Amino acid sequence: MDSLAFRLGNRLLGNGEGAAGLEVTALGPALLFDYPVTICLVGADCDALLDGNELEPYAPIAVSAGQTLKLGRVRGPGLRSYVLFQGGLDVPLYLRSRATFTLGRFGGHAGRNLVAGDVLH
Repeated sequence: MDSLAFRLGNRLLGNGEGAAGLEVTALGPALLFDYPVTICLVGADCDALLDGNELEPYAPIAVSAGQTLKLGRVRGPGLRSYVLFQGGLDVPLYLRSRATFTLGRFGGHAGRNLVAGDVLH
């Protein structure tokens, strides 16, 4: 929904504009990282903790294997935040997009919202 923030976050990570990331609406997940990666948080401001340490938005953040990112409620203006990953997420291109269309049950990761236990590459 906030394509400007999404594109800016990808640019900060050195990704192409079409690199896939996660959109978080209103309340975020907890993500456990199995591998080291650099991420960037953009869009609406939300509580974001990496192993209990508060994170700044719009800056690349190095995450080590075994760390947990917890995103809380969006605060202030806006409703959607984004977690972008250096190199993007490995999801199939469908209708020239990597987005998930949940109503139609296609695109993105298995054509549905993420659930506990999902693994993203």
